[in-house]
Amino acid sequence: MHTRIVLLFIIIIMSAFFYLHTLNPVEVKFIITDEWTFELPVTVVLFAGFVAGVVVMAINSLFVDAKRLIRDVRERRRVKAVEQAERLHREGVDLLFRGKYDKAVDTLKRSLEMNPSNRATTVYLAEAYLKAGMPEKASSLLEEYLSRNPSDVEMLVRLSEAVVSGERKEKLLREILSIDDVNPHALKKLRDMKLEDGEPESALAYEKKLIEYCERQANRECVQKQRERLKGLYYQTAQKLIEEGKLHRAMELLKEGIKQDEGFVPFHVLLGECYLRLEDTEEARRVWQSAFEKTGNTVFLIKLEDIYMAESNPDGMLAIYRGALEKAPANVSLKLLLSRFYLRLEMVDDAIAELESIETEDTPYRDILLAEAYLRRNQPDRAVSLFESLIAGDELIPIFICTHCGHTRRGWTARCSACERWNTFRLEGYGKKATLDITETSIYKRVIQ
Repeated sequence: MHTRIVLLFIIIIMSAFFYLHTLNPVEVKFIITDEWTFELPVTVVLFAGFVAGVVVMAINSLFVDAKRLIRDVRERRRVKAVEQAERLHREGVDLLFRGKYDKAVDTLKRSLEMNPSNRATTVYLAEAYLKAGMPEKASSLLEEYLSRNPSDVEMLVRLSEAVVSGERKEKLLREILSIDDVNPHALKKLRDMKLEDGEPESALAYEKKLIEYCERQANRECVQKQRERLKGLYYQTAQKLIEEGKLHRAMELLKEGIKQDEGFVPFHVLLGECYLRLEDTEEARRVWQSAFEKTGNTVFLIKLEDIYMAESNPDGMLAIYRGALEKAPANVSLKLLLSRFYLRLEMVDDAIAELESIETEDTPYRDILLAEAYLRRNQPDRAVSLFESLIAGDELIPIFICTHCGHTRRGWTARCSACERWNTFRLEGYGKKATLDITETSIYKRVIQ
């Protein structure tokens, strides 16, 4: 049908040409040069122009068709390559998860060669390089990708994990923060790096930004967790500053920390020690006495004892103990520390009377002190009977227990070495039995002699 229409169209055109040619015999003279001229009928000129137009259209149509054909062939090849690349991608990822890292690298490389723009393949190939112990190749791959997509934060994060050099890693992490100022990955890594490098003050700044991130996410649990960590960083930073002799800056940080949490005992302890280093005993006394009144933690009484003993003013300390016991007459910890102070003052009878009135199973410290008192009264038999039931103790140093995990140690510390929680050590046992090797104590050795 199409051929017939074309043939009919040609017949009509030719008929029209001969008809017009018959009616228009006039010729047109064309002068190319002075010597080269020729004449053509008007109808021939018109027909030639028409034919030329048809030829141009035909050539253009052929060109368009050829171009479309080439494009279709390329598209089919591209689709085929993408399908093959996807198949290789799936195989490579499967090999990666099955732990066959070298094979995963080869397969994912072939996939990426067939489909270089596939971001997911780039990610998995970088991971496969790292798993196969080739961090340099992972870095090169990610850097090449980032040269085309410099603002891809996830890829910057992955590159920071692949980079071995600490200086290069820090630069990348800072670059991430220049794009996303509260990126949690970068903040945590930088915080930990600064802690490892012994720069807690820098780590403190990153921790504050992490809290800002949690607040933006309205994640209360995250905020609470990071604030607990922040308190530990305040303490560590203050300790570092004290070691460097920057006492006033350390005190500023400690006071800032106290404003955030007055119940965080380590802040008060360290602040008082700063005042002692500055030979301001009166201010240290004020800080610790105020902290004891606010927190009730008995570590401050132990600290105050040393001040009053250094000043040869035991009556002042006894007044503090008696005042505290008037407010809390059933507090076993206060009674134990008062008894310990009696022993320090050689008020042995008062110590025995106080200790014999105490009934507690939370800590063996009462029996430790009582055994020492009996020894000082030359009553070793009574001391032996006590030691037969003891499991723990050492000298007259109080046994503190972590209220979170139950770990015990001699003397107070800001952070539990077992659970790594801050501000958890108390003299009170809270029902958790303290256990240390009694046979290693000097009191035990004196008893068995």
